[in-house]
Amino acid sequence: MRLDTAAIRRGCPNCEIRSFRHLCGAELDHFRNAAKADGPLTVACTQQAAQFTHEMGERPGGITFVNIRETAGWSRDGANAGAKMAALLAAAAIPAPDFPLVTLSSDGIILIYGRDEAAIEAGRLLADHLDVTVMLMQLADVTPPAAAVFPIVKGKIRNARGHFGAFELTIDDYAQPRPSSRDRFVFEARATGRPRAAIWCSTSPASRRCFRRTTCGTAISAPIREIRRRCCALCWPPATSSAVSTSRDMSTSRPASARIRARS
Repeated sequence: MRLDTAAIRRGCPNCEIRSFRHLCGAELDHFRNAAKADGPLTVACTQQAAQFTHEMGERPGGITFVNIRETAGWSRDGANAGAKMAALLAAAAIPAPDFPLVTLSSDGIILIYGRDEAAIEAGRLLADHLDVTVMLMQLADVTPPAAAVFPIVKGKIRNARGHFGAFELTIDDYAQPRPSSRDRFVFEARATGRPRAAIWCSTSPASRRCFRRTTCGTAISAPIREIRRRCCALCWPPATSSAVSTSRDMSTSRPASARIRARS
């Protein structure tokens, strides 16, 4: 690889640029001397980063490594890539901002969203390891499985907000089929005047319980995994209803929790 050192110096005018052919071998003493000096140090070799890190010892400033060989030098225009190499070196010296982290632990609860039997088959593959719920956009052309190993519901995700660990899904046309469905999925007829229901999971570390509330003001509580067994008894609003599932306030000190709410 040819280095246009003059072009690199022009692109990094405030830096001392030095080039070597065997810095990780016969010329290693040059690196040791440079590592003893104060100030930032950038080495244009990522392949031997482990060796250079070991050789630098307890250097307070640390070292930045950047790859200019595969990203610039090894190309048909490598001899004219001095400006690009200078840009790569300058960019490597700029500290990258810290990425936001979300610390969480999982209860192994998964929602599989699909449109046909492929989603149900994915649920079968995961059912022995995770707490599965499958939601299909339409159930009209889907044959119910012979054994109800996990819940299969109908719904369409209208929107999703938030991020991993603190997200919210809005689901329209949410409905659950009758347990007696055989050749096709059959849904309960909704009587007028039936109270609307809501389910959500509290995120309080002391309780972590799910609640069902109706317009009558009554409330029923159950552990988080009980929500799936109680869903069959819920009374949902008409077809324009929506369910909102939220997961937030997750930490390694307590399992993840979720909230589901139905509204018209």
